[in-house]
Amino acid sequence: MEGGWIEKFSLRLLFATEPIEIDAESLTVMPAAWRSQLHQAAVRVDAEIIYQLVEQIPANHHALAERLSKLTQRFDFDAIIELSQPE
Repeated sequence: MEGGWIEKFSLRLLFATEPIEIDAESLTVMPAAWRSQLHQAAVRVDAEIIYQLVEQIPANHHALAERLSKLTQRFDFDAIIELSQPE
């Protein structure tokens, strides 16, 4: 029984370390004010606001929304801060 728990935990750790391919240029599909709000939410470590902002991403940019959501789920706010640095 214990071996099964350890195996599941290890699989989750492996999944969590898979790289997320996203770059700052991909955020340019959103207005500058939106990017600024994303940056501020990441600085404040405010996942709720980030998720609200992600919901505003148009459906045709679903990959961007998915990647930002994954970064947020992983608590990788530093990556979001770096991506959303003001120009």
